[in-house]
Amino acid sequence: MENHAGRPEIQDALAKGNGQSIRHSVTINRDLLYYAVRQPETGGPPVVLRFALPLQRVDEVLREFRKRLWLASVVMLLATGAASLLISRSFSIAWTV
Repeated sequence: MENHAGRPEIQDALAKGNGQSIRHSVTINRDLLYYAVRQPETGGPPVVLRFALPLQRVDEVLREFRKRLWLASVVMLLATGAASLLISRSFSIAWTV
């Protein structure tokens, strides 16, 4: 396997502490999201951990999250609308009595 020290996410991790990039992996013929993080130095050479996820899987997880977020938003909107209606009715009834 070739040296990965020149990869953009590794270079960013060495310079800033972490880095990420999206690119096509020739090895497995898929688009991957790469994330690298520099570990605290222990006196030796810097240690960088690199993780990779298939971009398709990341898209699936984000799609599910967005669906749940929309559902939660609609439920909260309906709940606050119902609460507002009940509160406004109680005020209007109090004024008519």
